Amino acid sequence: IHGVRLLSQTDTFAAEPIGRIIRRDSMPYPELHEIRRWQVLIAGAGQMSEGNLFGKSIIADGRLAGGFIGPDSFALEFEEPGSDFSLWTYAILNSSLGIQGIQSSAYGTSIPHLRADLLATVPIPEAPVALVKRVADLVRTAVEQREAWMIEVKLAREAIDSLPELQEIASNLARPTRSLMWSGAL
Repeated sequence: IHGVRLLSQTDTFAAEPIGRIIRRDSMPYPELHEIRRWQVLIAGAGQMSEGNLFGKSIIADGRLAGGFIGPDSFALEFEEPGSDFSLWTYAILNSSLGIQGIQSSAYGTSIPHLRADLLATVPIPEAPVALVKRVADLVRTAVEQREAWMIEVKLAREAIDSLPELQEIASNLARPTRSLMWSGAL
């Protein structure tokens, strides 16, 4: 594969992000777009209705690291990626009040976009160290379990894909046809 994998904000939140391959030199500063583990990624464009991604955030894990963030997303960098403070910040931004704070940092009517200068003003409250650590540990565990879950899903898929019955279906799909031929029981 030549180029880099650009991830849209939808890809960023997908269980199996695909993205699309683009030329690295199509971005003025590609190194600023590369996703690193433990960054906080924010969906920076979209409508504010319930169910949309706009204003939501996610921790970059192994599924996303090495990809490149799309133009509608924001990446928050921390001096210590994966630190208690960075994970506390993520948890605050991912709360209902945090999402409202992020969304209030937007401009536009039909498809609002975040303004970085206003996003920087969203307050992150201080809390007792024990609470920050507890929340950070919970977020850290969730990220690690999400990565482990994806590995298990891929292993299950490989086991299923190796079944002779499914290989027969796959060979039938390789032939141009308008319908699926299946000779087995359902």
